[in-house]
This record gives sequence, C-alpha cells and structure tokens, in this order.
Amino acid sequence: MADVWVLHRTPAPATDTSAASSVLVRADTISLLRANEYSVKAGQHGATTVVLADSVDGNDALPLDFHIELVAAVTRARRAARNGDEDQVVIAELSRTGGWEWNVHPLAELR
Repeated sequence: MADVWVLHRTPAPATDTSAASSVLVRADTISLLRANEYSVKAGQHGATTVVLADSVDGNDALPLDFHIELVAAVTRARRAARNGDEDQVVIAELSRTGGWEWNVHPLAELR
C-alpha cells in the first residue's frame, strides 16, 4: 500500500544557495499539529515538532485554520494512495491568486 507524506522545503537565502533544506514526514506518524499565522508544525505529543509550512518573509500569512486544511489534504492523499500504488506527497504552496493551499502530488511528479 502506498504512503502519504508531507513535504516542507526551505529555500536557500539569496546569499547562500547551499543552505536549502527540506523535511519529509510520513503523515500517519503525525499526532499533533500546531498553527499560527506564520507556521504549521507537526509532531507527536511530548516530542520535538517540525515545520511543515511557513510564511518565510512574513508577507504571506497562513490562513487561521491551515492545519485543519492539512488534515483534509491528507485525507485526499490517502484516497489517491489507496486507489494506486504510488506514494502521495502533500505540500503547502502559494496559489496563483496568492493564497496558501495544500496540494497533493504523486511522488513521481516531484522527481
């Protein structure tokens, strides 16, 4: 059975292209979500959290219930994973209209 993952990419600062990083978290390991207008963090109760989405420069604040939208996106990704053999990856992205949204991508699309 295919898995569902949540991906967060941190772009490198303009001054240091080697500092880009990313984190990939398997969705079924998340038992805690924390959110504010600047970030969504995930983890397990009592453990260290990881950032899954953030408004890096503070100009594009995240929606108030963006962590709840993540749960809905993971549900969509689970359906897609159940209907196929390929892992699905959920990513927070700015839409063309400038708002934040969680999008589901097949793993092959990201390679």
